[in-house]
Amino acid sequence: MVLYLTQQLCAHFPGNIAQDYLREELERLNRSASLECLQLIDNSQVLEPLPKSDCCNRLYETLIQEIRKEFLAKPDGRAIVFVRTREFACRLREAINTDDSLSDIGVMSEMVTGINASTEEGGQNVNVQREKLMQFANGDVKVLCATSVAEEGIDIQKCTLVIKYNYATNEIAHVQRRGRGRAEGSRCILLTHDSSLEKRENDNLTRERLMNIALEAIDRKPKDWFRREVESCIETMNQERQRSRALISEQQKRIADNVYDLRCRKCDTLICSSTDIVTDRNHSHYICVDREIWSRVDCIEYPEKMKQEEKRFEIAALGSHRCMRESCKWQWGRIVKVNGVVLAVIRAEAFALVSQSKERFCFHKWKKVVEGHFIPREISTYDYAVMKQAPMQPEYADAI
Repeated sequence: MVLYLTQQLCAHFPGNIAQDYLREELERLNRSASLECLQLIDNSQVLEPLPKSDCCNRLYETLIQEIRKEFLAKPDGRAIVFVRTREFACRLREAINTDDSLSDIGVMSEMVTGINASTEEGGQNVNVQREKLMQFANGDVKVLCATSVAEEGIDIQKCTLVIKYNYATNEIAHVQRRGRGRAEGSRCILLTHDSSLEKRENDNLTRERLMNIALEAIDRKPKDWFRREVESCIETMNQERQRSRALISEQQKRIADNVYDLRCRKCDTLICSSTDIVTDRNHSHYICVDREIWSRVDCIEYPEKMKQEEKRFEIAALGSHRCMRESCKWQWGRIVKVNGVVLAVIRAEAFALVSQSKERFCFHKWKKVVEGHFIPREISTYDYAVMKQAPMQPEYADAI
């Protein structure tokens, strides 16, 4: 992550800014990293000094030129520079405030970021945002370096220049950002060396034109036309939902009595019957409640680190299970613990469905199984009781 951000800083700023960041991060690692990490750092190449302390960047130079040109022409103007991240906003503010060509004409910068991050991560609370915007409004600050927070509802007046600095999103944000420049004769420009961003910006301009054409066409319609069109769309959508429900109901009736064997896709060993497959309440996990399942699998407990990572999921895994045949060892799924009971979750790629007429079906997703072959019921209290007494189950003491 550090190297990636260093590379991104190199692409957006003079090289000394990226080098300073990398040096700061390496010093921080030296204070807090593990011995193994420190050894890797010691064995790495020493950071070489840049040939020039400012090490120019054409994109950044163009940005500074645009800002300088704006304030030479409009000394009382204001500019907002949109950047992708809080780190970029912070670094750009510092760079602008130490640039002699801008300080000579009285241009000072501040940054505005969102409230969804801590102060240490570059976030700002509402009071700090309000203070920065007040400085911008009264002219103490001429340039705001901003993340997307400034395009989403914050009222910013007097802006004469909006710059999207190597950053373009969708047509809605495009309109919002351009709308920050409310003063007469204001400009909105994209500075980028990325052809894909240039294309996205052109696409946004095209979509904006189409939206305006559509809005003008709506304005020419009778007053109740839009309401009638919305009501017609709602009616059409309701009819589609009813047809969809009818098809699903018909399909469920058709496959209700289907029974299959689930067999190992690699070696054809029996996993269980389709009647022994149930789902959790969210229908996101497909669980085997055949009490003999543990006699057919090898169980592999996850290391502690993986268990900790699994904690972020509603149903966390304790390990995995696979076909026990020595010549196979095909991965069948994960081992979870729910309500104090160890259960085997079966992945769709583990098995082939074999019908009573010996037809075989293979799928990569459970969705395809449920749509066309059988619909598992939801797990019950009885299923938990059966599996709690299942023989040969793995002994995982701690539920996650």
